[in-house]
Amino acid sequence: MSALYPAISLMLLYLFSNMVLAQALSSIDPEQPSLLLSQDAVTTGNLSSYLFSLPDTPHQSIGRISSLPVNAWNAPDNFPFNEGFNSHGFWFRADVLTPADLPVDEWVAVLHNTHVDKLRVWWLEHPAGRLIELDTSAIHQRYPGRFSVVPLSLEAERRYTLFLYMETEWASQAPMSVIPYSTHLLSELTTLSALHFALGALGILATISLVVGRVLRDAALTYYSVFIACIALVQGILQGVGAQWPIFGSQWNSTSLIFTFITLAEMAAILFTREQMRTRGNRSISTRILSSMICLSAFTWLAMVIFPIPVHWFWQIIIVKALAYVAVGVWIGIYSSVRQQWAAIYYSAAMVIFFIGTILLTLNKFGWLPMTVYTEHLQLVGSVASSVIFLLSVGERVKLQRRSKMQAKQRALDYELMARSTQARLLAVERQTSEALEQQVSARTAELELALEELQQAKQEAEQANEEKARFLAAASHDIRQPLHALALLSEGLPRPGKRSTGDLLETSRYVRQAVADLVNLIDTLFDLSKLDNDLLEPELQSLSLGPLLLSFTETMRPVCTKAGVSLVFEPGRLEGLAANADPVLMFRILSILVDNAVQHASCTQLTIMVVPNGERSACEILVTDNGIGIAAHEQGPVFEAFYQLHNPERNRSKGMGLGLALCRRLTEVMGFSLTLESAPGAGCQFRIGLPVVHEQTLTPRSMDDLNPDWTESSKLRVLLVDDDYLARKATKQLLLNWGLDCHAVASTPAALQALNELWQPDFLVLDFRLPGTDNGLGLANMIRARLGREIPVLIVSGDIGVTINDRSIVLLHKPLKPSRLRAVIEGFIRLADNPVAAEAASEA
Repeated sequence: MSALYPAISLMLLYLFSNMVLAQALSSIDPEQPSLLLSQDAVTTGNLSSYLFSLPDTPHQSIGRISSLPVNAWNAPDNFPFNEGFNSHGFWFRADVLTPADLPVDEWVAVLHNTHVDKLRVWWLEHPAGRLIELDTSAIHQRYPGRFSVVPLSLEAERRYTLFLYMETEWASQAPMSVIPYSTHLLSELTTLSALHFALGALGILATISLVVGRVLRDAALTYYSVFIACIALVQGILQGVGAQWPIFGSQWNSTSLIFTFITLAEMAAILFTREQMRTRGNRSISTRILSSMICLSAFTWLAMVIFPIPVHWFWQIIIVKALAYVAVGVWIGIYSSVRQQWAAIYYSAAMVIFFIGTILLTLNKFGWLPMTVYTEHLQLVGSVASSVIFLLSVGERVKLQRRSKMQAKQRALDYELMARSTQARLLAVERQTSEALEQQVSARTAELELALEELQQAKQEAEQANEEKARFLAAASHDIRQPLHALALLSEGLPRPGKRSTGDLLETSRYVRQAVADLVNLIDTLFDLSKLDNDLLEPELQSLSLGPLLLSFTETMRPVCTKAGVSLVFEPGRLEGLAANADPVLMFRILSILVDNAVQHASCTQLTIMVVPNGERSACEILVTDNGIGIAAHEQGPVFEAFYQLHNPERNRSKGMGLGLALCRRLTEVMGFSLTLESAPGAGCQFRIGLPVVHEQTLTPRSMDDLNPDWTESSKLRVLLVDDDYLARKATKQLLLNWGLDCHAVASTPAALQALNELWQPDFLVLDFRLPGTDNGLGLANMIRARLGREIPVLIVSGDIGVTINDRSIVLLHKPLKPSRLRAVIEGFIRLADNPVAAEAASEA
């Protein structure tokens, strides 16, 4: 409890000083209307209790004012300074009596601690009745700072009346004096010394607190330093210190700075309170009140800066708000002091001192208690005293924190000793088990190394198998496609209906063509799936107009569907301007598989193809719908798997191999599209190809009818065929001759170059990609073009699925080659000169 005595003593001393001064002010006899300048009355502020006031409403002249009787003036107890000035001017009157022993000195009238906008002083000498306006221009300046001085001329045993006219919106207290100039200088020197000492003490406290707070990383000390610095700045501005500095050169700057510093002081004090009271056992105090007080301070400051409120209203708002904050601080301090926390006790003592000073200032500003220059200085002393007690509170909290840290270190040391003893016991157990663990780890490591070697060997074998598989697929693709290519071309030359043939031979040729077609489709599907598995299929995307593409496909497939008894219908709908980035060859392949699948397995009588765009026409779906038997829900997913078939457990080859839909989905995915199925038993099937829409078209495939030329007009078209495989070369030549073309077939590059002469030059080339030696069809095509000096159309046929050609002027087809596909390319070559776009569409279709 010994630490509590200094705080209580400072609180009582401050309260006693204020009470004594208030009593001294209230003891002035209000019945004495004049100030007698006796030796005892020559004190600072001696004229304040003898001033009569009168508001200047309406504006009145000095002649009228000086003729008013005393009872027309407001008595000193209704002094306007106690309520603060407003925007109107005020007249003041004071009667001064000089004794016979009047000291011989230079007398002055002093207005202490005020900032005035306008000041005029008149001196009325009795009984002569001379009214003299004193010259204030040489001494008084606008916003002079702490005081304004006007020289007076006094004689013994005389009565004088002092008239003042003042306009100000700044001063809320303006104590006045009539004293010798030497007395004023001595009083001002004493006052300024004490004022600078107090402000210097506050500044030193703020600086030391800031440095120590940063070093110790203590937020409370930092907030405390900001609070003390703002209090010192406010007191300095109020007392007129630094009034001649440029930053205080106008009333608005000074007012704004005072309100800003007061707001910062309030916010720093609230944050300091939150940090200072955040101790063990004091967690029940809610921080919501403190947070709301910070928000209220910021809002009040904004309102004062933005809205043009009179200065005296600002003072009243600031004082009432400060009184509320100090009251909350006192309550928090007392609430925390109940738990006998010395930091809270010191804090409560400092807040009580602030509370007393704020109460006295509040009573004064509302006109209930007079105040002179000494009482305002006493407030500054109270600020210094409370700041020191706040610092003691911070010291107690730091001491408590250090004590808590020491206790925590002691507990940590005890835990460390316990941990070391436990560690010693564990080491003994560890030594007993370490050998066994090392043996187990060694054995396990050996097993893992062996397993890792086996995994690496298996990985190498798998990679080698994949490489061998790729090589096998490439070789098998070429070796299998060569005889199939020849067989497909030879089967085209078998008898057809209408030619001379026996019925058995005709039927046999039909079966051969069908078997060859099935075998070609199977090989194409298998190798397409293989290319997809090995990422060898790269679609050539281009902007395709959907309407002409689907119309061309429908006209191409309608004869096949009609032959099977199925009606193929294309519903164009709203397709104007719809185009998609797609590969035309792959799109024809996908649609062909879907139509063929419906014709062979759906038992349908009608197939419908249509396009449905979305509302924004940014995407669309191609719908292929049949009215067949439908597919059950549990089988709609597996039908897209390879080799999965419905209703074919005996694996009848005539019902297909179950690869078509699997290839369809893979082809749509490689182009970035989607393929879905909607079906139900007995309700048919609907396949949906979802694809994005573009609004520009570079290729518009035409109807196949437009691509079928009159072969009789091309009977003299010359073709150079180069293929090293005898059977394939003979079958291709025979097919071209049957089509009415002039075909010259050779087996190598030298033979092809030798066949060129002035009398016979080909119109287009059909070249095998692999030729004897190091030659290939692409190099041969370039040599022939160079020799002929023109871009002759070229078709390259390859049995290697890995071959790609980037030259768009050369057509690449893979073996085995369907005669219909070869015929479409040749038709494109025939129309190349007249319609290049149609030729390209035909070749790619």
